[in-house]
Amino acid sequence: MGFLRDLREQIRHQEIALAGLVLGIVPMLLPLQHYMPLARFQHRAISLMVIACGFFLQTIIGWRYVSRWGRTALILSTIFITSVASYLWQNPWLSNLDLATERQLVELGFFKGFMFFLLFSVSFTWFTWTYQRHRAIDAAEKERT
Repeated sequence: MGFLRDLREQIRHQEIALAGLVLGIVPMLLPLQHYMPLARFQHRAISLMVIACGFFLQTIIGWRYVSRWGRTALILSTIFITSVASYLWQNPWLSNLDLATERQLVELGFFKGFMFFLLFSVSFTWFTWTYQRHRAIDAAEKERT
């Protein structure tokens, strides 16, 4: 019961980000390649940018209602998703690695390392924010009893 209540509370505070996730599916379902030249990863980059916009709007609108850890988690999520989308958009050769130059492959390795570090940071801030919120809920329940 406590888990479901915490999940509902988390969803209530993240409606716009969740809407961005759902709306991110729409560009993937549309056959955009029929209307403009797009590589497969550029098509995915459009969806990721829609998702990043959801996180960015959630950060702006919920700024006053979210703790510091929440703000940090939302900002880092926006940066992470935008970075991935930007890289996919700027490198259409990713769908065919045979077209890549040696320099592009080296840059891909650096990008993967940067994304791993950023993903670790994003995960840590989300877990810390969740832990902080759970402790606050437990403290409020103890006060009531």
